[in-house]
Amino acid sequence: MSNRQVTPRTEGWTQKKDETGKPLLQFAEPKRGKPPLHLADIEPGDRAARVKELGIAAFRAKQLATHYFDYYTSDPEKMTDLPKTGREELVGKVLPTMLTEVKRLQTDDGKTVKFLWR
Repeated sequence: MSNRQVTPRTEGWTQKKDETGKPLLQFAEPKRGKPPLHLADIEPGDRAARVKELGIAAFRAKQLATHYFDYYTSDPEKMTDLPKTGREELVGKVLPTMLTEVKRLQTDDGKTVKFLWR
């Protein structure tokens, strides 16, 4: 009988090992830190002050909120009332991408769609 040990592969983190090279049990997932602050997380009355803390003019908070909540867009190209220079950086600071689509499955002739997000 073989004493060969099969170790599982790790994704996104490094497996800790003891001095002999055997993997150590690790039950807690490594901490990832806080996600970036998004415009939707800020109370309407606090938006101007929070945006000003980021070095952006306070009145831009209302413009960004109008695009995001009324026109349902976070695309900088569609926000023509913002200055063209620095528009993408401005939107990136206040409306960071929170989810990324990893996989999409469709069944029943497209009537059912399942998404995997990261």
